Amino acid sequence: MRNLLLSAFIIPLMVFAACEKPSTETPKNENQNNEQQLPDEPNEPQQPDEPQQPDEPSVDTYKGALMPDKSDGREQMEAILSLVEEQEGAIDSEQLIATLTSQLFVCTQRFMLIHDLKGEEADHWSWGNEWVGGKMCYTLSLGDDGKLCYTDLCGCAYIDFDSYLHEIGYYGYHVTTQWTYENDTLYTGKDKKYAAKVLYFDGQRAVLEGHVVPMSLYEGEGYKVTSPEELYLFEFKDGRDTFLNGFELTYEEFRAMLEEFYANLYEGI
Repeated sequence: MRNLLLSAFIIPLMVFAACEKPSTETPKNENQNNEQQLPDEPNEPQQPDEPQQPDEPSVDTYKGALMPDKSDGREQMEAILSLVEEQEGAIDSEQLIATLTSQLFVCTQRFMLIHDLKGEEADHWSWGNEWVGGKMCYTLSLGDDGKLCYTDLCGCAYIDFDSYLHEIGYYGYHVTTQWTYENDTLYTGKDKKYAAKVLYFDGQRAVLEGHVVPMSLYEGEGYKVTSPEELYLFEFKDGRDTFLNGFELTYEEFRAMLEEFYANLYEGI
């Protein structure tokens, strides 16, 4: 009887001890979690991606002044400058003078360097095609006698007189001045007032830098800005024989006729 009671007492104690013994095995799911949380080799901290910056437009200059935006003549100006880079050797002065005096000298592209006298605006190049309200590019006829001729229109300031001119067979008038060529430089106007360096010449086109009559801005006092430099692309074209058709009037004759026209128009009012 005593042995039975002892067995009954010992067996529950063994069962109880077995229940209290800590387990040495790691559950499968728990082991996986530990491997994820504690890798064998620590990873470098991941740097956040830097936000991508939008492409900034390139800013280029020529002669210290900003070149135009793409929509404002940038490609046209770059094309002119690329011609200058293609010039090989010195300008053929004899061929240039021969071409100047046998064909019309037609300005097809014009860029003006705009300088703010007060320094409130950066120096920049302005495309002639962007200007409204005036004639920007001229055609010149250069004679071997040193005379230069260009034509101009009446303009919208004198609409009545312009209509009258067309009725009598005129479109406008012409102006005669002087020109000469020395040391790769074309001088135009009286007393060599305008000077432009020839940077490129291929027999059909020429690139000039400086000023060519009558293409000059802000002459006189009272302007906020000035244009110390201009860049031109000229082309040589036929048509010298008919250049003055409809423009036979000199500027002096044109002015005299204009004044007489308006004097008669408003007489007695």
